[in-house]
Amino acid sequence: MTVSPQHDPTAVGGRRTIAALIDLAVYFVLGWLVFAAMSTSYGSESYESCTDFEDRVGGVQLCVGFNSDIHVVEGTRAFVYLAITILIWLAYHGLVQGLVGATPGKLVTGLRVVNAAGAPAGIPRNLLRSSTLAVGWLAFGVGFFIAALVGAILILGGRDHQRVGDRLAKTYVVRTRDVGRPPSQASLLAAAAMSTGTPPPPPPVPQTDR
Repeated sequence: MTVSPQHDPTAVGGRRTIAALIDLAVYFVLGWLVFAAMSTSYGSESYESCTDFEDRVGGVQLCVGFNSDIHVVEGTRAFVYLAITILIWLAYHGLVQGLVGATPGKLVTGLRVVNAAGAPAGIPRNLLRSSTLAVGWLAFGVGFFIAALVGAILILGGRDHQRVGDRLAKTYVVRTRDVGRPPSQASLLAAAAMSTGTPPPPPPVPQTDR
């Protein structure tokens, strides 16, 4: 079978964006359910707002205002909540994706996570690729959005469209129909060269000003 190097199985930026939005929606629903179970509710007769609670109580706390009430996870429970949300992230993107080959978002959009040979990446690689965004939660969300922005830039314009987690874990995101064959462009060029008997083109030589 002749392999066409023009077909890039990792050029799925649009699908990955939709999949990420679906997965984030599911994740935030799970996180909110945990928050609701762990939080303490206060009516407006106790505290006017989260700012009022923070000024009067202080300490480490996570607070959300809703329908004139505030819902607070404070003290040690706040750290436990953050740890639980990170574990949910790793279970969702590491264990589930490692077992099934995709998150629910990727299943909906027809994507799979594979290794360099094109086979399902498995649990260890998926845990590693997911850890780069999970660590961002340790910065109370800010680090997550920075990591997500860098990842989006790499997905759209990087080599084989790999974000940092993909490069660390040596994983690729491809369409379901491309599972089973090497996903990187270098591998595709080599396969095309073998099928035609033509050596692959040399890498471009950097140009310097003279």
